[in-house]
Amino acid sequence: MISTGGFAQKSGKILFTTSVGVINGQGNFGKAFKSTVAFNSGVELTMKNDWFGQFVFDFNALKYDQQIRDASSPFLFQNTNSSLLLLGINGGKDFHFHNKKWFTSIYGGGGYLNIGEPRITIDNTLNLAKQDNVRKNSVFARVGTRLAYITKSSFFQTVYIDGSYWTSPAKVQGGTVNGLSFYLGTRFGIQ
Repeated sequence: MISTGGFAQKSGKILFTTSVGVINGQGNFGKAFKSTVAFNSGVELTMKNDWFGQFVFDFNALKYDQQIRDASSPFLFQNTNSSLLLLGINGGKDFHFHNKKWFTSIYGGGGYLNIGEPRITIDNTLNLAKQDNVRKNSVFARVGTRLAYITKSSFFQTVYIDGSYWTSPAKVQGGTVNGLSFYLGTRFGIQ
């Protein structure tokens, strides 16, 4: 049984979130970029009736295997590294189970996306190969949910698993940038 009230946290409380996980790129983005590790941190503000607002920062280290050749190079750039940065604002609501230690949240939001796309440029006149990292900027939208448990620990006050889908109009390797993120994390407030 889930309720929307009765166990609400105090309105106006500031909470901090931090988590580690992976992303699963979708479509052409997923073929070229493979997740190695993802970090997520945020600052959350509780509001009336279990609503919350959150500023979040995601950083993802990615393995990159180029799928489409550039006009300036006859080679595909393989087995190198890249990164993905997401800065966003989410809004959502907590739903508490009958056992007040458990709750689930749904949220949505969006923000700024920055992704690096490694490149090799060949200069035949100097017999030189040069690596560049082309950064692309765009916006993104995200929807997600988390399942959380309130502990008795002073630091790990709440532990949670989080899953979200996000998408951006940014184009890399012949497709848009979108994926699924999965995190294991903690949420805590300063007493």
